[in-house]
Amino acid sequence: MKLSQMSSLVGGVVVAYYPDAKVFSDTLNSALNEVDYLVVVNNSREPLHELCAEVNGLQITVIENKDNVGIAKALNLGIEYLIAKNCEYFLLLDQDSKVPKSMVSELIKAVNHLSDSTNQIAAVGPSYFNSRLDKNAPFIQFDNFSIKKINPDPMVPYVPVDFLITSGSLITLSAIKNIGVMEDGLFIDYVDTEWCLRAVAKGYKLYGLSTVKMEHSLGDDPVVFFNKKMPMHSPLRHYYIARNALHLMKRSYIPVNKKIIILISMLKTFFFYSLVPSNRFSHLKMMCSGFYDGVSNNYGRYDKLVKLKNNLSHEV
Repeated sequence: MKLSQMSSLVGGVVVAYYPDAKVFSDTLNSALNEVDYLVVVNNSREPLHELCAEVNGLQITVIENKDNVGIAKALNLGIEYLIAKNCEYFLLLDQDSKVPKSMVSELIKAVNHLSDSTNQIAAVGPSYFNSRLDKNAPFIQFDNFSIKKINPDPMVPYVPVDFLITSGSLITLSAIKNIGVMEDGLFIDYVDTEWCLRAVAKGYKLYGLSTVKMEHSLGDDPVVFFNKKMPMHSPLRHYYIARNALHLMKRSYIPVNKKIIILISMLKTFFFYSLVPSNRFSHLKMMCSGFYDGVSNNYGRYDKLVKLKNNLSHEV
C-alpha cells in the first residue's frame, strides 16, 4: 500500500558511510515504496547523488555532510528535513538494511492499536535477522539486573521492550517533540539506547513487532569463538562503546538497575575483545582511551578529541 494513500505522511532516513553500492541500492529500493519521502544523509566525503539518482528513477533527497558527523547528528538532520515536509512518522534505517514489503504500514497499525490515553508510543520496530551472525535477534527487556531476551513469536505480536536498534524503528512525531532528538555528542554507540531510555523515563512505551522481520547486517565480520559466531566491531567502535557507557552512568533519568546492566555489558565487551581477537591490543588501547574520555566527560568524534587534547597539551 502506498503510504501517500494514508492520512499521515511517513519519511525515511538512511544514514550512509561509504556504502557498498549494490547493498545500498537494495536498501534504497526496499525503502522507496514504504515511505512518502526518503532522505539519505551522507557521512562520507564521497558524494552519493549519482548513486541515489539511479534507484528506480525516483527522487531521493541527499544531504551531503562531506564528513562524518556521527549517526546521531545525521539522523537529526534527516528528521529535521522530514518534519519540514509535515511527516508524522519517521523510519530510521542503516545503509545495509532490507525493508520487507508492507513493513511500515504494519508498524503504523501497531502504533495505532497500542496507543490510547494512557499508553504513549515512542517507537515500534520489527524483529530482525542478523545476516552477519546468521540468526534471528531477540527483543530486549531489562529485567532487574540482567537482560531478558525474548524470541519473536507470531502468537505474541506486540512485545514491550526497553530498547530498539535504530535501523527499522518507526518513531512518532509526538515522541520527537516531547522526548527530543538523538544526542549527537555520543556520536555513534548507545545513541539508540540513550534515546529509548529517555523515552521510557518520560512515560513513553516501546514495542517490538514479532510478525514483521527485517534483514539487517550488524557490525563487522564476526569472530568465531568455540565454534560460535560473536559480533565484531573495530577498535574505534569499542572506544565509543566504552566511553558512552560511562556517559550513561551519569544520567539521572536512567534507573540504577539499567545502569548496572549497561555497565556489565560494556565490561563483558572489554574483557572479551581485549583477549580474543588477533588485534586484541588495539581493542584494549582504544577501550582504555574510551574509559578515560567517559570519566573526563569528553564527547564527540574521537579524532577531533585527540586533536583538541594535543592542542591543549601544547599550550600548557
